[in-house]
Amino acid sequence: MKGTLRTSREFPGYDVGAGPLNAALDPVNRSLGNLLVWAAAQLVAIAIIGITSVVWVPWLAAKSIEDVPPHVAAEMPKGCPAVSVSHGAYACNWRGTAASAPLTFALYVGAWAAGVVFIFATGLTGRGFPIKPPGSPGRLEG
Repeated sequence: MKGTLRTSREFPGYDVGAGPLNAALDPVNRSLGNLLVWAAAQLVAIAIIGITSVVWVPWLAAKSIEDVPPHVAAEMPKGCPAVSVSHGAYACNWRGTAASAPLTFALYVGAWAAGVVFIFATGLTGRGFPIKPPGSPGRLEG
């Protein structure tokens, strides 16, 4: 019946519990369009995780220009505030160190953490791309 909210209470043997939140999370209420919206939101969260990782991971390891060996400091561009190393190569980190801009650094880390929490929360509750806990039916164990 179109426009009717169907809940698990209509199906004997299947109960998600009482309350409006559980009714909203009821798998019977989900549609393909809803699933696609959550999956798209998960893809956006994955992009945010990737972008913030590229920014804050080198920033986390950055050292002040005064704390690096003199031969490394001499190779950096004039005015470089901090240096980070990746796979043996030194690079100027124009953002400085995490201690030099703690609020901005915290915003990047918070965005990364929010993306990770969103992926797991939506995946474990069955929205978007599913994440199946160990031992659950249908999970491929390797």
